[in-house]
Amino acid sequence: MRTATSAALLVLLVGVNAGLAYAADTELPDAAKKAFQDKYKDVKSYKVKVENAKGKTVYEVEFKDANGVENEVELAADGTIVSESHAVKPADVPKAVKDAVEKAYPGATIDEAKLETEKGVTGYELDLKTKDGKKVEVEASADGSKLKVEDEDENDEKDEKDEKDEKNEKK
Repeated sequence: MRTATSAALLVLLVGVNAGLAYAADTELPDAAKKAFQDKYKDVKSYKVKVENAKGKTVYEVEFKDANGVENEVELAADGTIVSESHAVKPADVPKAVKDAVEKAYPGATIDEAKLETEKGVTGYELDLKTKDGKKVEVEASADGSKLKVEDEDENDEKDEKDEKDEKNEKK
């Protein structure tokens, strides 16, 4: 046990000294890791979550860029980039998108915003707080012409149910 811990510490220290302080990089398959590192050369640390989307395993990689902006990339095991997103200031969301949100949710405020690209389509994911304090997640096309509204409370309940189902399947 002591030898394994010492070896792990040595690997971590060597990686940090070489400028490669990747967090949880052992969770990424080789092809996905290579694709990520090729595209995001300056990223020194990241966090990986394994997700199952429509029966396919994807690796969600969260990291901050050199400017401290939060980013997420979803990769397939073969290294294909499924989606990319990065945080934007709510003030930087285009007026057309804000107008569409205001029409759907009068008086709502944008708490968080992300610019996302998936399958070549770019849009915004917005976390809103309505006038009555309800949290709502909205996906909007880049020009604001389309909105997809999801109730975060319902999503949280669905996520909890999915997690329980996955645990039961493993038993």
